[in-house]
Amino acid sequence: MTDLHIVPAEFLEIKPETAATIFFLANTLQHEAAAWSAAYDDVATSAITVPIALSHALVCPWRRPDELRASNRIGNWFFWLDDITEGADSDTLVDDLVEGCRAVVAGEQPSIDHSLMRALADIRAELAAAPLWPVLATRWQEQVMRVAAGYRRYREFSRALADGTPPSPDEYMSITMGAAATRVTHLIAAEGLDVVDHLESLLQAIEAQDHAHRLVNDIETVDRDRRDGDINVLFLGVTPREAADQAEDYVARAHSILRPLVAAQVRAAIEIDRQTSFITAFYQAMDYRM
Repeated sequence: MTDLHIVPAEFLEIKPETAATIFFLANTLQHEAAAWSAAYDDVATSAITVPIALSHALVCPWRRPDELRASNRIGNWFFWLDDITEGADSDTLVDDLVEGCRAVVAGEQPSIDHSLMRALADIRAELAAAPLWPVLATRWQEQVMRVAAGYRRYREFSRALADGTPPSPDEYMSITMGAAATRVTHLIAAEGLDVVDHLESLLQAIEAQDHAHRLVNDIETVDRDRRDGDINVLFLGVTPREAADQAEDYVARAHSILRPLVAAQVRAAIEIDRQTSFITAFYQAMDYRM
């Protein structure tokens, strides 16, 4: 990554007016997410709400706050889900949470009364009013459940690793951190029906970005994961160089898929393309739980 302290010319491309616009957008998103989280008893701190809001604002600085609200909220919600799943006293409680998520995303009443479910229902209600909901509802439901079920499997994988019977890298990589679900949430909330003809390519690129996100996250967080007894692809026989190469391949795939749409100035493609580049650079410097 370029050291911008040595090459300040890179900074000069950002006009002060643009920087102020991004700051205002990020600040608005952060305050909104913090208030929303508090309303549902989530103990979200600025350590999470600030970097998530900044990520959205830096990738999509031309968006209005209301267009980024749902994706910003669900980004915070996934961290909340991760914390509750990881700290749960029993697998039974986690299974109840996963089943509750399934009911909520399907538009049903969950059997478990939990503020986590009510917050997810709030996000779903907003998305269900969007023009793209009939087109992407099933995909959104699948993506959210991949995350919820995946967090459940993380518990199993961590125990298996400690017992000396770890999962294969492919098994582990089948789990998503929520990047894909967040991008699909953004598509539904911020785009219109004119993007339908491009959805196949956009979703393929989102999937590639999701895999890259998983890999670069694990490279950055390996020390913390080792300390906390968590699972990480680098504990499964994959070297840091191999993980970095795989991430680069996924990034290249996403950019290649999106290139014609970016050239055609398709806004959704530009945003996914920017997000792909942003997330890999981001994890070279920090992670969301620093």
